[in-house]
Amino acid sequence: MHPVYQQLCEDHRHIQRLVRCMRNLAAPLKTQGLDAERLNLMLDVMDYIKTYPEHWHHPIEDQVLSLLLLKHIPEADLLREVVCDHGRMEKQTIKLEQQFQAVAKGCVVPAQLILQQCDAYIKTQLDHIERENQWIYPLMERYLNEADWDWIAEKLPKLEDPLFGARRRADYQSLYDNIVAGEEDLLKVNY
Repeated sequence: MHPVYQQLCEDHRHIQRLVRCMRNLAAPLKTQGLDAERLNLMLDVMDYIKTYPEHWHHPIEDQVLSLLLLKHIPEADLLREVVCDHGRMEKQTIKLEQQFQAVAKGCVVPAQLILQQCDAYIKTQLDHIERENQWIYPLMERYLNEADWDWIAEKLPKLEDPLFGARRRADYQSLYDNIVAGEEDLLKVNY
């Protein structure tokens, strides 16, 4: 497995972990509101998504999909839909982040509105990853060879994952700790 493809797959697992954490953070919004700690963690989630998935992961996927389109594969319409999804998801990230920023600035934003937007955002993220895992990534495996992956690798921007990478950004440490704590809680429930 080529390292670029491997990193894309790993990114999906990391984003799923992040989205599960986001769901845990959003769950008590209706009854408890949005306290400062939860607000800061949600802002960190939005910042991370804008920093890494939207500036490394999706652009690399878009390059891969463009290369697949050049190969004139029968699933071209599906590839174009996924590229469009990336743009829609970026707009959804901006919209949700604006809601959290408004709360941080002291504006009154109904908890129900934020909860609905969080739920929609989480569903979009998880559905998108599932769609790519089920339909798009198998196409990458089927149609791309080592030379294709090497060509893509040459064009990669140099960006290490600031949350799940070897050198975690200090301002993401609390978010990372929250992700891990949520996973540990889930393990305790399942045993």
